[in-house]
Amino acid sequence: MKRDKEALICDLAEYYQIYDYKDFPPSYIAILAIGLSNDSRIKRHYSGLEVAEDYLLQSLIFDRLNLILWILGGGDEPISLYDLLVGNTGSNKQTTGFDSGEEFEEKRNQLLQTIKRGGQR
Repeated sequence: MKRDKEALICDLAEYYQIYDYKDFPPSYIAILAIGLSNDSRIKRHYSGLEVAEDYLLQSLIFDRLNLILWILGGGDEPISLYDLLVGNTGSNKQTTGFDSGEEFEEKRNQLLQTIKRGGQR
């Protein structure tokens, strides 16, 4: 109740049709709260998720399919729906490997030049 009273009240009403939690002993409400699904507002709040788990899984599937289509068809690199849902922002988070030290140095120098120019490619 301390962290998000409104979320718990909404969850109790939605899942158990309890509209006034004060009519029940606190221990009973606690038991009901523990029994709520992982997609309930209060459990999402405690886990730090703003979006239901099934939406996150579906967004990951969408992202992978979109990536495959991009690899096959070209065009602009697709934006990650998952990253948008969880609030990840910023640059591409892909890891790059190198076959030699020279390749690494070349890529490093390119990135440094890009930074010096203000992020323009």
